[in-house]
Amino acid sequence: MKLGMPLDIIDMVSVVNPGSDNPYHGTQHLYTVALRCFEGGQVHGYSEKNLRELTLAGLFHDYAHPLHTDDEVNLSEAVKGWYKLGEPYGVDASSGTIERLIWATKFPHSHPVDMLEAIIQDADMMQSLEPDREVFYQGLSMESGKAMDEESSVSFMQSQKIHTEWARGLIGDWVRSVGQRKNSLTSS
Repeated sequence: MKLGMPLDIIDMVSVVNPGSDNPYHGTQHLYTVALRCFEGGQVHGYSEKNLRELTLAGLFHDYAHPLHTDDEVNLSEAVKGWYKLGEPYGVDASSGTIERLIWATKFPHSHPVDMLEAIIQDADMMQSLEPDREVFYQGLSMESGKAMDEESSVSFMQSQKIHTEWARGLIGDWVRSVGQRKNSLTSS
């Protein structure tokens, strides 16, 4: 499906994102969340307009992340980046939906007001499902100062409210696969 948005904005994020090289909250995380937002939106049958909004919100939700512990500061930077880059590329920001979705990723997540917010919150939690998750564990450990690995990621995911059936299915499958790998290692 064509999203009807300039691909230049995706490339531009990787070039001008001041937080691009952050160990966890860098450009790769933005791309991962954007793709998961698109996937979740497709599963839920959203229109091209809503898919574009979800994908762009995912792409900008941690843009210019200053590694500050106050998520209000982090999200303020993300919203500034969205308005700075989104509008010049002709992406209509007048509805405020993308800004609202960016703010919906404030952690700890509040109860989503609609399915769009539920999808972006779930997408933001799914980094551990990616093939290169070990890189993200290391990055999150560096940023937070706390050890992060697959086991702690499973515990974290299980402690969070996952809002959509789509995400619950994917996360549940991942948690089961981790348990099966662990069981096969201990029985070997």
